[in-house]
Amino acid sequence: MDCTTDPNEVMAADNGFIGQDQIRLVTAGSNHEWPLSGDRVALTPPLYDTGPTSALAPTGLGVRVEDGTMEVWFSSFHLKAIYRLLFDDAGEQVDGVELIHLAGGPILSMTDGPDGCLYFTTSDAVWRVRQDGCTGPAETADLGTFQDTGDLFKANCAACHGFQREGGVGPTLVPEALSQPDDYYVDRILDGVSRTAMPSWREAGLTEDQARALVDYLRTEP
Repeated sequence: MDCTTDPNEVMAADNGFIGQDQIRLVTAGSNHEWPLSGDRVALTPPLYDTGPTSALAPTGLGVRVEDGTMEVWFSSFHLKAIYRLLFDDAGEQVDGVELIHLAGGPILSMTDGPDGCLYFTTSDAVWRVRQDGCTGPAETADLGTFQDTGDLFKANCAACHGFQREGGVGPTLVPEALSQPDDYYVDRILDGVSRTAMPSWREAGLTEDQARALVDYLRTEP
């Protein structure tokens, strides 16, 4: 859990019963029975929801509010990564889910520190991640460092499309669901899709060769 600038608002990274991992403001009266049952009584909609089948297992949370914009970072145990969400002053999500850091193992916990850095733990160490305003040295994620296309997908795409490409915030990406030519999907990966959470991965540094490799990967069975 983490607090926003309002001391009465507490934000939580919530593991769902089966999928439906969420980032949400905790509302008085909400009832989240996991792990005792699959029932969930939530009085307000989540800020982010993975969908009914995709399970990221969020393990930590950080929040920063500045000039009406709210940044939220969360860590994933399953995907071994830290992601960023951005919300405007109306509480609407801006752009898609952004990869911040890919760790070497499952992330057990994460928080934002007073020095502007993110800190997380794995089974063998505590790590610091550089971001805007961070005063300490640390590695940052780089799209170009991924040698395996499957790892590239899991680190950057699975948060929206599901760990097994089963869909969530984004559509299902199993082979039988891909009825368009390769160029159609390459363009959507590189340029994004307006009025959706799909960002332009070209702007994030993805090359056309990497986008075509992703399409080839998506045409194989999970």
